[in-house]
Amino acid sequence: MCGLYVGVFSIFAPHEELMSNSLLLSSHLGLGVYFYGLRHMQLVTPSWRVIYSVGGTVVFNLGNIMFCAVAKMLLPRVDILRTVFGVASGAMFLAIAGRYLQFVDDSVSGTT
Repeated sequence: MCGLYVGVFSIFAPHEELMSNSLLLSSHLGLGVYFYGLRHMQLVTPSWRVIYSVGGTVVFNLGNIMFCAVAKMLLPRVDILRTVFGVASGAMFLAIAGRYLQFVDDSVSGTT
């Protein structure tokens, strides 16, 4: 969400923090549920599934935020460029993570 913050969230000016925190929370919940339901996670106890799911979603989301924060410092101050970069990097991270998790699931089930 590198440059997306400036352009989109200015619509919600009095509630910027609430809006961004709501999106982060929904991202944590969505990824957590996704991680919890993966095939390879069914091999561990439910308590460890929760722990691994929480850990995975925190690493993924906060890693993406950290990457965007560093990239924002390096990119020129052009809102559209930052927005496109933020959306593209988020899509890239999702694609890479999805492919990796599919590989892990396939490896565990023996279909690689």
